[in-house]
Order: sequence, then structure tokens, then C-alpha cells
Amino acid sequence: MGELDSWAVVEFGDADMGDPRRTDRLVQLATTLGSMPGGSLAMAAGDKATRKAAYRFFDNDHIEPEQILQGHVQATIDRIGQHKLVLVANDTMFINLSAHPQTEGLGPIGTSSSSLRGMVMHLDGMSESEILE
Repeated sequence: MGELDSWAVVEFGDADMGDPRRTDRLVQLATTLGSMPGGSLAMAAGDKATRKAAYRFFDNDHIEPEQILQGHVQATIDRIGQHKLVLVANDTMFINLSAHPQTEGLGPIGTSSSSLRGMVMHLDGMSESEILE
């Protein structure tokens, strides 16, 4: 098992997807997507069968985003619990998508008098305190 496979098992192996085959598929997808984090799903999947399996997974009515997130959240909690202190740096950015009027689900960004549409992205990065000592 490679480092990427191991990471995917730690992050998603305990996710309750309602069926162990779905959990296995989630781990496989995380490994595949993690191999090319800057690429699209189609690029990371590589072949047609893997791409089709990924699209079917994400289109499955029995899979909820919360189920996918749950495994990652628990792995994060477990990691944090191993340290006395964990620092969290965060940043918020506004992504202006006003030039894409067909995009659904956008909200107002900027000032209340602005007509800008887009989304707000909030990023957090954690670091063990030991690296600062």
C-alpha cells in the first residue's frame, strides 16, 4: 500500500456510507483524486471506466456529502487529539462569478450596494505547535 492509499484509508476508511462497497469506492476515489489534486476528476481518473465509476458514485442517491465528510472529520479529530496545541490559520475570500450569469446557487458578495454575485470561500490550515518550538 502506497502513501497515497494509506492517506485515503485514514481519511475515509471509517466513513459510514451505508454499504462497505461504497466506503471502499470512496477510498479508491480519494486515492485517485489525491494523485492529481490540481486536475479535474476526468484527468485524475485517467481511463473511461474509472471516470464513469466516479460519476456514478457522486450521482448515487444513497450517498450524502455528510457521509463523505464524516470520515475526514473524525480523522482530523483523531489527529488533533495527539497534540497539546494545534494552531489554525484561516482566510476568507470572495470569488466573483458575476461574469457567469448561468451559474446557479450564487449569492451576493461585496458591499450591500454592490451587484456582484459569487461565493465566499473560507479556508483553514492546521499546524502542530511543535514545529514552532
